[in-house]
Amino acid sequence: MNIKLNANCCDEEMISDALQSEEEMASLYNHFANKCTTVTMRSELLNLLNDEHQLQIEIADEMRKRGWIPHN
Repeated sequence: MNIKLNANCCDEEMISDALQSEEEMASLYNHFANKCTTVTMRSELLNLLNDEHQLQIEIADEMRKRGWIPHN
């Protein structure tokens, strides 16, 4: 069976999935940072949360460059 896939479609789906995954991870880091009882652990989770937000920005910027989401 020879299946041809639209490469643009597949790229869009993969990058969209990556953005959704980053959003979910950010939500989890935020949730657990709020539940922390130690300053050290909260600080680490907030650092991870910041990293996740940065990744979301980078992924969304790439999607905008490709015309997959509108510019705000």
